[in-house]
Amino acid sequence: HMNTDNKIGLMSVADLSGKRFLIPDYQRGYRWESQQVTDLLKDLKSFMEGSNSGYYCLQPLAVKKVTPDIVSLRDSIEKAFYEDDEMVIERLSGVLSDTISWEVIDGQQRLTTIYILIRLLQKSKNEPYSLSYTTRDKSHSFLKDIHSKTKKEAEDNIDFLHMYQAYHTADNWLKDKDPDDSNNLRGRLLDVIQNRVKFIWYESIGENAIKVFTRLNIGKISLTNAELIKATLLNKSNYPDETGLSFISLQMEMAKKWDEIEYALQNEEFWLFLNDVSNVKPTRIDFLF
Repeated sequence: HMNTDNKIGLMSVADLSGKRFLIPDYQRGYRWESQQVTDLLKDLKSFMEGSNSGYYCLQPLAVKKVTPDIVSLRDSIEKAFYEDDEMVIERLSGVLSDTISWEVIDGQQRLTTIYILIRLLQKSKNEPYSLSYTTRDKSHSFLKDIHSKTKKEAEDNIDFLHMYQAYHTADNWLKDKDPDDSNNLRGRLLDVIQNRVKFIWYESIGENAIKVFTRLNIGKISLTNAELIKATLLNKSNYPDETGLSFISLQMEMAKKWDEIEYALQNEEFWLFLNDVSNVKPTRIDFLF
């Protein structure tokens, strides 16, 4: 079961503004292929054309807060003075401005792709959020200036090559769909990505990040779809008009109904009337969704 301290909620891309994300070394690099980038764009376009309300939900972004370590901070300061290395100074200024970093345990491929799409669609210099791969010391500046990178620079390593290809796949797809941007496809898409695309934000507290990563990636995610739906249902921010006690009683009523449904589905005879014996689920209410 979920650690009660862990925080779960929804975060729009605009909510991620100013956050610094680190992709740790136990993860593979950026590997999205052209097809995956195109599929996401098609999906976002049809979502945009299909409704003027609601939001487009991305899979969980599992993160862990990283606070600056004082020893490495001292080492970095010394190194920066002796080497005058731009990357070290940039990292330092982030740490010194007391910015907390977020280690990305899961969801890095989408987080990187969304970043790349915003860099493509946005003319300004501002980053949507900061992103760097700990195994690639120039990844932050490569992503930040991806619009001006050449194929030759991208061939430095496999991660950069995939990032470069994702950027140009998206650019070509947009040119094909709206050649002179007469329908302002880029502007509309940027607005949707920033304000109506939401990540399920899962903040892991007091757990070992590598263990969480392993659990999420071997198909044993501790959050079943049903648990994610339940978290959304019981989330106060979805009921702006409800106040104090009336919201608590509504919450309790929903939780009680939820448990009754789960309990009814735990009845073997009833369950097997609806399901094959091989259909084993951690929570049976998933069946309804």
